[in-house]
Amino acid sequence: MVCRIFKYAYFNVDALLSLAYALHGRAAWCDMATAPRAGSLNWTIFVYFEDGVKWIFRAPRLKIKHFVPDCMSIRSMVASEAATLKYLKKHTTIPVPEVYSYKATWNNQIGIPYILMSRAPGYPLSDYDWSNDVSETGDGPSWSRFNEGKGKLMTQLGGFVSQLLNIRLDKIGSLFENPDGTFRVGECLSPSLVWQSRNTLETINRGPFSSDTEYFESLISAFTLHAKGLPLAQEAFFAPIPKQDEYPTHDSYKSALERWSHFVAIGQKIDSSKNRFSYCIAGQLLGGMIPSLSVEAQGGFPLLHPDLHWGNIFVDDDLNITCLID
Repeated sequence: MVCRIFKYAYFNVDALLSLAYALHGRAAWCDMATAPRAGSLNWTIFVYFEDGVKWIFRAPRLKIKHFVPDCMSIRSMVASEAATLKYLKKHTTIPVPEVYSYKATWNNQIGIPYILMSRAPGYPLSDYDWSNDVSETGDGPSWSRFNEGKGKLMTQLGGFVSQLLNIRLDKIGSLFENPDGTFRVGECLSPSLVWQSRNTLETINRGPFSSDTEYFESLISAFTLHAKGLPLAQEAFFAPIPKQDEYPTHDSYKSALERWSHFVAIGQKIDSSKNRFSYCIAGQLLGGMIPSLSVEAQGGFPLLHPDLHWGNIFVDDDLNITCLID
């Protein structure tokens, strides 16, 4: 049965449920009437099992503001996310979702790229109401518990980040899984190289990079090429309004006024408010800073989470971190 998940995608639900049954050994179902949860790049639905277990079926969004997803970009991002989660499960104790199955292309029985993984236990830290954990009147939890909770979280988070920093990769890029189950560093899928439709820029070096200098140069190249493609804006052009008493004749004043009018009206001739002139200057300035930012890698490059905000940190009722996602 092919079903549509609201505005997101058509896919074969029966194939998904058959796969879930084969992997878990229990009957499974999906609530097709409930709207999926959607993030910036993906949407998710729950897969329910008769023993009470819940899994997450996650697939990429195809219509995203400021991002033009092409087949190659989608395939790379799905494959890299799944590979990174599997790598972390194998090489660290960081709590991340377990990947049960993934396909990075449309050429599969379900019909869309996906990751089928475990559900993050607990709830996002962004749902936590700190105001209910603080009492200035003496009734209820105290400031000391409030501060202890924050300290506990930061200690745990620091330990997980430390594990990421201790990972050493031979290049800068994104992780991918080889057919034999090993991992490699491939093209870099940094948001700065993908968002704002930068995934469509054809002349960008996307790695993997052997040095941070190459990486910084790629980021600035993407930034500058993106800026050059933006329409001009009136805000990029400033000039004082000519004053008649500053000119010897009325004709010279009129001529200056016409030149001023043409100058400030450049942006009005193109429909946009983007200030590409300022962006291009910023790109040049950033390029000049690369030598001062670059350092020689000592034994490789660490693994970093590019979007570690409190919506991607799950905790239990005692503020123990139960899962890091995305």
